[in-house]
Amino acid sequence: MHTDFQAPVKTPAPPSPGARPLPGSQPMPTSSAYQPTAEDMQKQMHLRRLQADQNLPLGAIAGLAGAIAGSIVWALITHWTGYQIGWMAVGVGYLVGQAMRHVGKGVDKKFGLAGAGLALFGCVLGNILTACIEIAAYEGMGFFELVGSLDALSIVGILFLTFHPMDLLFYGLAVWTGYKYSFTEPS
Repeated sequence: MHTDFQAPVKTPAPPSPGARPLPGSQPMPTSSAYQPTAEDMQKQMHLRRLQADQNLPLGAIAGLAGAIAGSIVWALITHWTGYQIGWMAVGVGYLVGQAMRHVGKGVDKKFGLAGAGLALFGCVLGNILTACIEIAAYEGMGFFELVGSLDALSIVGILFLTFHPMDLLFYGLAVWTGYKYSFTEPS
């Protein structure tokens, strides 16, 4: 006797919420899996284009130029006015950040870190140049003659003698400004 009997096919039940797949098994695809939209894919492509255009070395050179220019302006203003204006440090950080952002075209946070370091460098250099202008005038010697005679120990001594606790506040603001303006947050 021959019968055409077929056993019913069982389909697996969907997993209950919070259920874990067994070790070594593949999780079952669900309809709620994330599917990127066309807009998401366009944003990713835009970000990749921005990242391809980045140039950290060129941005750092521009930031260094901004730090040096800002420190010179800071030293000259301090010399001409007779006052050390702490907000000049923020200006140095802003100048560094803008130079890095526009020339380096950065979108990664490493541009911000470089900008923060260069802003701090510019502030320290501004204090050193200010002190050198004053020392050269007091000693009756040329500025470049004095700068040419400095060694690392002399520079540390100048920084130690001219340090004021308020400098930390303005250095911190300069570092934050240099970080913030050195890269563009992709939208």
